[in-house]
Amino acid sequence: MTDFNAEDYAEHLKQKLKGHAKRRAPELRRQVQAATAMQNLTGSSEWNGFLNLVEGMRQEALAMRDAAEQHLQAPDVVDVADLMRAKIARSSAVAVVEALDRVVAIPKQLLEEGKVAKRALDA
Repeated sequence: MTDFNAEDYAEHLKQKLKGHAKRRAPELRRQVQAATAMQNLTGSSEWNGFLNLVEGMRQEALAMRDAAEQHLQAPDVVDVADLMRAKIARSSAVAVVEALDRVVAIPKQLLEEGKVAKRALDA
């Protein structure tokens, strides 16, 4: 029986990861390409314009959420249908804010995934 030390195990893992990276090479290359595209996009004036548009939509949704919350907290609102409409409006506004936040986060996520993919391809 041969001894299997930490260095041997580390080398074994390194070789295993190389094989995994080779099998995933096309996907990893696409991730690197997407990261490059995101780098170019986020540095453009068009992206800044898009962010301004999204921020305006986000602020509008936040205002709708706040208005619905005020309506829900108003002591004179007792009609169940009014309360349900306010709950639905609040939920819808929160969902819009979350969706817009996710959209804005996509380039950062793609950039991070591209860095990891590049490291895997270069290994």
